Amino acid sequence: MPRRDHRSGTWLVRWHDDGAMREVTAASRRETWTQYDPELVERDNLPQEQRLELSSWQSTAEKWAAVERPWQFQRDQENRTVGAE
Repeated sequence: MPRRDHRSGTWLVRWHDDGAMREVTAASRRETWTQYDPELVERDNLPQEQRLELSSWQSTAEKWAAVERPWQFQRDQENRTVGAE
């Protein structure tokens, strides 16, 4: 279930998906109640094989690190480059 992150004012939900940890943050949240499965209806608009896949946890973590702690992200990137040589 989504929960409110009061520090940032966003909504956060995390779950495990085939061994991967997923996380989604959003500025707003909408709860709906339907008598049908909206996912099935949406497949008429955009077939499942044409949809974007979820990004990996690592790439998401790196994106947030670059935004929230740019000095640390830059240092980590430099350390990776030095260690790879």
